[in-house]
Amino acid sequence: MTVKWSWAWGSETAATLETDAGWDFSSTSASNAIPRATGAGYPEFTYAGSPTRFMMNLKSSTWARSPLGVGAPQGFVSSHFFLNSASGFSNYQILNAIASSNGRSTYVMSQAVDSLKLYVDHAFKEQTSAGVAPPQTWHSIALKYDMSGTAWSGQIFLNGVPVTSAYTDSGVAQTDCYFRISGARNDSLVNGTYWAGIVHYDDLADAGELSRYVTRANPTADVGSTGGAWVPAVNQSAELVSPLDTATTVDAAAPIPTDFLTINVNNLSTQLGISPNITGVSVHGFASGVGSSVVAGVSSSSGVSFVDGAAVVTGSGSYCTASSGVDPNTGSTWLVGAVPYLRLKIS
Repeated sequence: MTVKWSWAWGSETAATLETDAGWDFSSTSASNAIPRATGAGYPEFTYAGSPTRFMMNLKSSTWARSPLGVGAPQGFVSSHFFLNSASGFSNYQILNAIASSNGRSTYVMSQAVDSLKLYVDHAFKEQTSAGVAPPQTWHSIALKYDMSGTAWSGQIFLNGVPVTSAYTDSGVAQTDCYFRISGARNDSLVNGTYWAGIVHYDDLADAGELSRYVTRANPTADVGSTGGAWVPAVNQSAELVSPLDTATTVDAAAPIPTDFLTINVNNLSTQLGISPNITGVSVHGFASGVGSSVVAGVSSSSGVSFVDGAAVVTGSGSYCTASSGVDPNTGSTWLVGAVPYLRLKIS
């Protein structure tokens, strides 16, 4: 199982995610999009012992678009949603895999009464039976898609099982894509749609239809850095904990290529409240400045072999990411006691 990218919501507002994290929202108003914490009386997708989790609450057709280029041209995009309105779906595109080159997409549309429609390259293919996705309950949803060639394909999975057949349609071959989620009902914000974390798998053979929790884990220890004077020189991990806050950073005045900063998470089970079966680990980096590029990387306990993401030119709110579905040092499944190592490197 290969995790290409994953995202867990935090307390960051839509405006912060737009400015500093590469996301885009159709509206950043707190009346249309707002993070909701567990324990606050809102619908929550969580487990016993979990740390505080956040769901993104979207009103009506308000949408949230992932950072650009995070998706492979084929695979699964998976999440969980809860429509809080007892009245059921309105007609909205609620989950999209969007081609980077031309904006065409394969997507899921919500439809009364509590059914879903599949579109491949904007062409309608199938509508599920009525009542397949009743409101006021959590559903796992996965869109299996392929836009890597000129024969695009798509299929919808709900709660772990296919609810449409797989269909194809002609399209333009892509090299990457991005994702979008949306509200599913024309109703008030509190009666709107709540989205949990997002997982993207880049292999059509992955079990991307299965339900997964996505949880933020805070770095706990400095591992090492090189190059110019990083400020602060110690307790760097404490500056880089969730949520994203540009007031708490680690800075280098004159970074050069190969300079890096590494931190780790050495109490993962304690933070998660369980001994987890780890499907994948993602690192998210946010950088500013001029004249440099930054690369995110993820590794395991020894911190020797890193899986690096793409280099991103630094600027205001430049976003970089890397993920690995296996332990980068062994090539095998992440172990329960693994210590993820997270690195940001100047390139």
